Amino acid sequence: MSRAAKLGEPKLDEQLIKEAEIGNLSGVEELIESGADINATDEVKQTALMKAVINQHQDISSFLIEKGADLDRQDCFKNTALMYTVLGAQEDLFKQMLLNGASPSIQDARGDKVSDLLYRCYQLSTKENKLAYQRMMTEFVPDFVHLEQQRSLMIAIVNGHDGVVALMCENEEVDVNEPDGTGLVPLHWAAAFNREKAAFCLIKSGANIDYQDKNGMTALMYAAKNGHLGMVKLLLEEGAQIALVNKERETASSLAYLNHKEDVFEYLKKESLIRIVQKTELECQNSQNERTRE
Repeated sequence: MSRAAKLGEPKLDEQLIKEAEIGNLSGVEELIESGADINATDEVKQTALMKAVINQHQDISSFLIEKGADLDRQDCFKNTALMYTVLGAQEDLFKQMLLNGASPSIQDARGDKVSDLLYRCYQLSTKENKLAYQRMMTEFVPDFVHLEQQRSLMIAIVNGHDGVVALMCENEEVDVNEPDGTGLVPLHWAAAFNREKAAFCLIKSGANIDYQDKNGMTALMYAAKNGHLGMVKLLLEEGAQIALVNKERETASSLAYLNHKEDVFEYLKKESLIRIVQKTELECQNSQNERTRE
């Protein structure tokens, strides 16, 4: 008589969970064949599948999935087996469960869905698990890797990591003109946080120096508003337009004035006059040339 046959039904269920936890595949197979409830739970409401996933027994987990284990059952912590694959960075099991209908929309005790849990784990993960989490995230956000690269560029700019910015600007997959969720492009962040080296690198990598966000703000306007004279000079030297207006009809010069950035305001006022004179001289020269040709 088999070991399973000697046990009553409650004992079968209890033993199934134990065998799954310790990683005994043959014992799990025998108990399932003998009538053990595949979805039975222990004192913390965890099933045999959850125990197998938590303890990284992939062969047992795959077997239980194929046998129809409930993939959406929640334990006393409100976690599902799918969530435990995320916590354990078990990429293959994660995909197998999704293919077999596991719901990614169930919320855990914190109110997080699987995608939220994935991103949190990604942020905290070791280098060896980071790529696995990136691939898992693409199940929900196909362009996750690209978005994360863009986010990393913004963070590097804000924190003044100029070397990282330079390296990322050399990466063809990084778009220096792609706005983030707030509508700002990398050059806006560089101007607002006075990161001159980053701004120069972005411009040389093709950044649109006069890109206007949803409020019509340019990098020059952000630099002027925040009183960054060196940044203002750099942007003008690289060809930024001084006379552009935002949706409030404000120029870089008026923003400097309104925010009491006197040195920036005086510099922009002088530069504006120089440009007016240069424009007038050019128009006069063109007019004279036309009359000469006539």
